[in-house]
Amino acid sequence: MADEAKQKPTSWSCTAEAVNEPLDRLTVGSIYKINCSGDFVDHSRKNLQIILDKKSEYQIYLLEVLDDSPTSVLAQVTSYKPGPLKDLEFTFADGAGVSWPVRGVDVEIQSVIDPQKGPPQPFGPMGPIKASLEWWFYAFFISLGIVVLGLLLRKTFRIVRKKNFFINNDIEPEQAWLRAFGIKSRKGIFDKSKDRQVYLEFNKTIRELTKKLPQEGKAEAKDIAEFCESLKNRYDKYYTQMLWVPVKEMSMADLLREIKWQDRRFYQRHAAEIKRVKSEIDRSVKQPEKMSAYDCQQLLQMSRKSAALIYNYKKGGKEL
Repeated sequence: MADEAKQKPTSWSCTAEAVNEPLDRLTVGSIYKINCSGDFVDHSRKNLQIILDKKSEYQIYLLEVLDDSPTSVLAQVTSYKPGPLKDLEFTFADGAGVSWPVRGVDVEIQSVIDPQKGPPQPFGPMGPIKASLEWWFYAFFISLGIVVLGLLLRKTFRIVRKKNFFINNDIEPEQAWLRAFGIKSRKGIFDKSKDRQVYLEFNKTIRELTKKLPQEGKAEAKDIAEFCESLKNRYDKYYTQMLWVPVKEMSMADLLREIKWQDRRFYQRHAAEIKRVKSEIDRSVKQPEKMSAYDCQQLLQMSRKSAALIYNYKKGGKEL
């Protein structure tokens, strides 16, 4: 008889009560109350739950029992599936094995999806900004502008560093700017009006060094070392000013490569002579103890001839 009592069909129905949202605006996930009542059912409040069939799954879910009696249950629930609940059939069941059917809740759950836009796509926009074709269009060009601006600033800084480098190596500011922009110094590219002045100053230095030339038999190692150092400094400065090349900071291979880049014809005609003279002058500075007064005199003549090569070439292509 007890089993028959537990399984005796009853007739319960429910009404809905609002919690945070009006009943006509309930959507999936909204919380609301149901107040169910009917025939007398001796049940336990402990472990009370709502049981649905497969078809009605997720339409209503029990969150908390707020109050109950043998003829009523007040509970807080939510719904995870849209649709009307007027004809919904479900079952209350407690932990003691008592269960009884319930029919209908007078609400309709709305979908949170806009029917005109369709379901949201996976990995949608994160945050409050809604991405559109126009937004991405502008974002692309803004990003492109930032990249171009960065490249221009980088190029500008490199040009300024090059200009300062050439100025620090005895190249005049006007020529240093052109050189920093990568302009070659061969004939016709820049104003040659100062070449003659540079050439005359070099020859003046050579004459001064000739007067200080150590005499054979009276030359001391210190005097020869000072002579070789002075000749090298003036020779490097001359080629720096005439070719816009920082000779002091370059190896022989780099110097010849730079001359070849600036003027291949001059390189083919005179590179070997320039290499020979500069190598001898550099060697004299590194090994002055092996130099004699006669060797110093020969270096002067070689440097004078080498200086004339580039001056006459730039002047009009005339060789000595």
